[in-house]
Amino acid sequence: MKYHFQYGYTGTREIVIFLDEEGLQDNIWADDDGDICVYKDLTVTFDIDRYLRLMQHLKPLQEIDTQFGRVHMTADIESKSAAETCKIRGTFIEVYYKGNLYIDARWYCDWSMIDFGVYLNMPNQFYTDPAAWFEKEIAAKGIQKAKEVMEAEQCK
Repeated sequence: MKYHFQYGYTGTREIVIFLDEEGLQDNIWADDDGDICVYKDLTVTFDIDRYLRLMQHLKPLQEIDTQFGRVHMTADIESKSAAETCKIRGTFIEVYYKGNLYIDARWYCDWSMIDFGVYLNMPNQFYTDPAAWFEKEIAAKGIQKAKEVMEAEQCK
């Protein structure tokens, strides 16, 4: 899993996670496994600070009721390899499911109405203290403006 940080168009801090074919191999799922093969890449982008605020609200709830349902948060999900055959819609990350704090990116395909998802393998330190992990990684990698990231991608 490769990732970088950027400022979104509204000034929010975002993490951009890129999964290549190898990163997707054991982590992607779908209602119909045959449709998984069109995904050779996936980019997931979400607002870091919104995620951290959501986690602050979930901590007390998790202590009260560990079996509390699901919590989703908006995310942008794109795939260059699947763009011609699949139109990605309904994109979000699932940040909480009945006591589980793992992050799954989820979407459905407009043309087939099949649900897809991929488990984002965040490091263990992330789950211990997400705020500290984000700050440490941003300090090490830096944070780019969205325009700079787009220009860098176009030059490849």
